[in-house]
Amino acid sequence: MAENLNILVLFNDDHGQWALPAYGNRELRTPNIDHLATKGVVFENAFTPIPVCSPARACFFTGLMPSQHGVHDYIAAADKYHQNEWLDDLETLPKLLAGAGYSCGFSGKWHLGRDERVQPGFDDWFALSGDYPIQHKGAYRYSDNGEMTTLAGYKTHHIADRTVEFLRRHDGAKPFFHFTSFYATHSPWDGQPERLVDQYRHCSFADIPSDERVFGGDILNIESGGPDAATQQEARAQYYASVSAIDEAVGRILDELETGSAPVERGHQAGCLDCAAGPVYVLEDEPPGVVRQPCAANLLKIEARIPHQRPVGEYQEVASHVQLVLLLAYLVAILD
Repeated sequence: MAENLNILVLFNDDHGQWALPAYGNRELRTPNIDHLATKGVVFENAFTPIPVCSPARACFFTGLMPSQHGVHDYIAAADKYHQNEWLDDLETLPKLLAGAGYSCGFSGKWHLGRDERVQPGFDDWFALSGDYPIQHKGAYRYSDNGEMTTLAGYKTHHIADRTVEFLRRHDGAKPFFHFTSFYATHSPWDGQPERLVDQYRHCSFADIPSDERVFGGDILNIESGGPDAATQQEARAQYYASVSAIDEAVGRILDELETGSAPVERGHQAGCLDCAAGPVYVLEDEPPGVVRQPCAANLLKIEARIPHQRPVGEYQEVASHVQLVLLLAYLVAILD
């Protein structure tokens, strides 16, 4: 167990296992996530407890299965769902860490009810408001420590900006936990930076699995009907661009950790790249209903730099949101 272990979690929506070079994609360019993969541990058999956004997030924050924490589907925008305090009566990782003397920050998508409220345990809060639909760029409302503000621009930039600000303000008096929750790989697959989209428009996309329904032909997303070939090609380019956009944001955050006003030594931090529910598929050689989640977006690849653990490389044992949060709690000695 490590005392004063700083923890940074980079969480992502709807990011397929196949959509990272660390898992064999030959066309995507993600140098910063590649760096994490080569310097850390790549989890080859990570699974989401449930392939739906809100309950998967609840699993991470509580260390419980959906049947235990009670969130079984995505939380709709209607007040009777959105205004419900789904996790308030449960012990959560930020509550435990705050009680152990941590400074806890959040930036990005919460989607566990009352997104505009500073959630228990966090002392810095920058969250998407929960207003739907959510486009990737344009004016949108955010909760800045409980005060609603409207910002224009690209959401991934705003989310990364707040994480960098949190790290810059950190004076080292207390250890920190920061949860950065990206949204770019979530549908709708448009509105990504044109300079990135243009790099991918003529790709073969050969590394998208043939049984992947979302990009394989059945559907594009809940916002669009049946796609023609040109629409599908553009959606794929937008999706690849969203992965590269997140990678750039990860690079900014890593640079701040290394060279910022409050640099964090590698030997005293745990970093995780984890993923929420998203495009998923059942492998043919696994029992029906067992869903393997890709990392960087669904939980397939978790990159963890944890002192005194096994060396850099691949980790073949099964892992999930539940094991990950319990491991982090154990490492900082808030669980026996």
